[in-house]
Amino acid sequence: MEFNVAGKEPENKPENSGRVGAGFTLLELLVVIAIIAILAAFLFPAISKGKNRARRIECMSNLRQVAMSLSMYADNNNQRFPQMSTGNWAWDVPKDVADKMAEGAFSKIFYCSASGFSESDFLAQWNEFVHNPPTTNDFRVVGYAFTFPGTASVMVTNQNPSILPSEITDPETGVVYPPPSPNSRVLVADATISKPMQANVADRFANSYVDIRGHYPKLHRTAHLDGKIPAGGNLGMLDGHVEWRKFYEMIPRSKTRWPDGPVFWW
Repeated sequence: MEFNVAGKEPENKPENSGRVGAGFTLLELLVVIAIIAILAAFLFPAISKGKNRARRIECMSNLRQVAMSLSMYADNNNQRFPQMSTGNWAWDVPKDVADKMAEGAFSKIFYCSASGFSESDFLAQWNEFVHNPPTTNDFRVVGYAFTFPGTASVMVTNQNPSILPSEITDPETGVVYPPPSPNSRVLVADATISKPMQANVADRFANSYVDIRGHYPKLHRTAHLDGKIPAGGNLGMLDGHVEWRKFYEMIPRSKTRWPDGPVFWW
């Protein structure tokens, strides 16, 4: 028999006393899972909002670079933008013009990461209507809407022949508008689009901004969606600055007699 230093017999202690090393009970596991689910419910909207904001900033940077390249193009062409002669929609740009702006190579700055397409999709669209050997009607499909003179589907009153604003004549009404301010005149815009012939301004929720069919195999959708409704879009202005415009401030800019293409808003 063993004795401690005080001469007393040591007390017998049961093996596995307490719960040291024991596993969780089912109830404890359920409580932990519930807590994690609650925390995730709070964190997910914040994470999603952060991603959306990052995409807006990236898109804004893209448009700033595009606007700068357009300004350089105009400087080298008597302050004038190219006359469009091909393309089907507002984001179709003649190949030679697109190549000049991109300095002869494919560039991701012409596409918005919030469009739902991948980089391989962007590259495919860049080359979608380019032939080998090239033809006079070749054009690049980019991710932003342009307002050059003759741009397919864009109202004449929204087109910009020159970097220097001039008075605008509405061909349907004959009304002449004074030269707009360069800081309020849109030169290039995010692809905020609704389905063909859907230009309902009074009840914007009646339009569809997703699953828009084009020539590309994948369906198009509006960039910067908030659910199924656009949150807004970035706009590159004639004076070179870029700003965010909320969707409720946008109006349709496509020709009313253009039933085969999407309606562009800014």
